[in-house]
Amino acid sequence: MSFWGIALLACVMTPCEFALGAEPPPQQRLLRTRTVFSATRRFVVTGLPADRATELAQWAEGVADRMAAALGAIPFDLAQPLQIESGTGPNMEPLIRVAQGCRDGEIRQTLTLRGLDALDIEQAEEALGGLLINRYAQAMQDATARCLEPAHVPDWLAIGLIHRSRSDLRRRDQTVAFERWNVGELLSFPALIESFVMPQGRWPQKADAMLLVDWLMAGPREKDLLLDALRLQANGYPPDAGWWAKQTVGQADPARAERTWDLWIAEQRARARASTFGDVQNLLGMNFIKRYDLESAGGPVELSDEPLSSLISHRGEPWTRSFSVRLALRFRLESIGQEDEAVAVAEGYARFLDQMAKGVAARKLRELWKEAEERRIAFETVVATRRRYLDVVEDRLRSGAGGPSAVQRYLDSVEQRLTTP
Repeated sequence: MSFWGIALLACVMTPCEFALGAEPPPQQRLLRTRTVFSATRRFVVTGLPADRATELAQWAEGVADRMAAALGAIPFDLAQPLQIESGTGPNMEPLIRVAQGCRDGEIRQTLTLRGLDALDIEQAEEALGGLLINRYAQAMQDATARCLEPAHVPDWLAIGLIHRSRSDLRRRDQTVAFERWNVGELLSFPALIESFVMPQGRWPQKADAMLLVDWLMAGPREKDLLLDALRLQANGYPPDAGWWAKQTVGQADPARAERTWDLWIAEQRARARASTFGDVQNLLGMNFIKRYDLESAGGPVELSDEPLSSLISHRGEPWTRSFSVRLALRFRLESIGQEDEAVAVAEGYARFLDQMAKGVAARKLRELWKEAEERRIAFETVVATRRRYLDVVEDRLRSGAGGPSAVQRYLDSVEQRLTTP
């Protein structure tokens, strides 16, 4: 017998609480799937209850804001929002799928995210970021060409940008890529440029792509270089390694561009290694509330950029527990491998967040916050002293007083051996 048949039989046997077709109880209404637009109406979410759909829309807005910060305003026509089809449930297999096309002269982009509770947020951001970056190129296309074949940006560029836009992914990718470079496993400059398609999943080659984009964005033209590449892509001329080399080193010579990139990597790696002992800049900046963390926990975005102590007045609210637990874990992860003073700073903030998650009294939380801040201030003094010393050394090298760097001398010797008959 069908569900509705059972329901009718039950009405005959016992008094019904509500007539068939009447408004269901509030609990059931909350579980109904809704169509929800994001705050800017750039995104429309379907297939979820209103609260989950709103969370997903806020997440999408956060990713879009990061892309806009890197490349400028995303060219969105409010009549053509990006659709996010979603769903969740205990037996739903995780699925991430992207699609784009053109209908009646309008771009249609769809991101499918199924099984939200088991999805990898990193892969979801890569998929959404790819569609958003495509919009820049599509806006540069002729209307006819755009409908025949909407522009698609190479994966290495899209993934590199989306990873670079999130500080934790950028740091992780730098660490992975530096190590791959050190052991000779980093993808070559031409090989990365040809990586039009990268597989789903967490692959080390994606860290290589982030490092390449980081180098390109570190140049004097910054985002303008990437926008020029997107313009070529839009007109049907995907930039090759020669074009990128011409833009970065003045010659269409990928080998020369790779040597220049090598030198930059060596200098960045040396700087990172020199600053690892004590210069934990990211750790020292984690005592402020990040919008991304608020959106992930469902907290009020008005608290963005406020000190973590602002959480005290919100203790006991449902979102503060998940926010505090996640951030306490991140503090502890951030301090792995650091010196004892840095670990003590991280642990001070983590203890404050642990107690925040438990909802202890405000007086106790203020005491823990004061202790954590005092440790941070003392440690910042040590870090500043070390940084001044490194600045003096770097100035001396730039002026030539110390001669070419060891890295520069080594690369020069290698190049000489390769070019000598």
